[in-house]
Amino acid sequence: IISGKTSGGKSSLALNIAVDLCRADYRVTYVNCEMPTDHVINRIVADIGSVPGAMMFRPFQFKPPHDKLGKIFAAVNEISKWKLTVIENPPSIESIISTARSAKETKGALIVDYLQLIPDGDLGRKQDSRERRIAAMSAQLRALAIELKWPIIALSQLNDDGQIRESRAVGHDAEIVLEVQDDGIHVHKNRNGQRGQTLTITLEKSHFRFTQGQWDSED
Repeated sequence: IISGKTSGGKSSLALNIAVDLCRADYRVTYVNCEMPTDHVINRIVADIGSVPGAMMFRPFQFKPPHDKLGKIFAAVNEISKWKLTVIENPPSIESIISTARSAKETKGALIVDYLQLIPDGDLGRKQDSRERRIAAMSAQLRALAIELKWPIIALSQLNDDGQIRESRAVGHDAEIVLEVQDDGIHVHKNRNGQRGQTLTITLEKSHFRFTQGQWDSED
């Protein structure tokens, strides 16, 4: 789980991870519930091409010079070779699971941005609380990760108390829980490793990417 406040960098971190997985020849399914698919690609191009995001999102206002155009074309060419699928606004959690299963890929990964925006679909009864329905979706994703032996990363917003929004079950199901904060990425849970650490990295907002940092122990 990658958690954090609104506009805190969760999507940027998820896309940075997606880029690394694609470059390692994973088939990556990126479920996008927050923005149009072209915005996802623009962010990736800004990252791997070292092109300011303003040029990607407002090219008529910030016309890219020739050197930047070359970087944009090179980035687009690299992306075209990846096994990357972007699913925009899926109708249900069931459709996400079906797409992942149909890939029939042993070296795959699923990233969901973000969990609370996925429609309930057939999970749970309409009279069930939103908490129970989010918990059901979380359980389905955990079962899918075990079935496919894929890393599955789900993004989650935090409530006003700094807890994962709408269901505690999300944190219980996860192997690892990260929180993106202004001073870096905090490890709140790590079922098979050390927790209580902070990766002190900085978000370069103009390129939608995090810089490489170092681990600091909080224990």
